[in-house]
Amino acid sequence: MKGIFTALTPTYAVAASSAASAAIKPTASINVDAWRIVAPSGNTTVWVGYGTTAALAQAAAVVPSAGSSSAATPVLPGSDILLNLPHGSYLSVVVATGTSTVYIQGGDAT
Repeated sequence: MKGIFTALTPTYAVAASSAASAAIKPTASINVDAWRIVAPSGNTTVWVGYGTTAALAQAAAVVPSAGSSSAATPVLPGSDILLNLPHGSYLSVVVATGTSTVYIQGGDAT
């Protein structure tokens, strides 16, 4: 990816709390090769879990703690990331404390 993202789906707003969110399966009428995950500004890092099933996505959405690891991908406050995921992947989000709204949009990254 070179940083150019073309949105091809609606934006999904996902509520994040200290429990993994219900996994969502963003849908697109066409295959998309990337998902843009946007975390709002503030002081809360959002952790994104993903998988081929809802259960795998929720199981991956874990905030790491001292002495443990996590398969989740962090999104720092006020930033965004692009994830290349297989078509049909499920996503789940979690935060260490408090709540946050995360925005997810599918598209093409070139």
